[in-house]
Amino acid sequence: MQNGSCSIVDQRNLYEKYESEFEEGEEEEVLDP
Repeated sequence: MQNGSCSIVDQRNLYEKYESEFEEGEEEEVLDP
């Protein structure tokens, strides 16, 4: 985890990761804060 390095690439990476997990429906807890 790189602190202070919040770029569009990082945001996209996290989005794709969560989206992939969301499709499986096994990691719904990840969407919770």
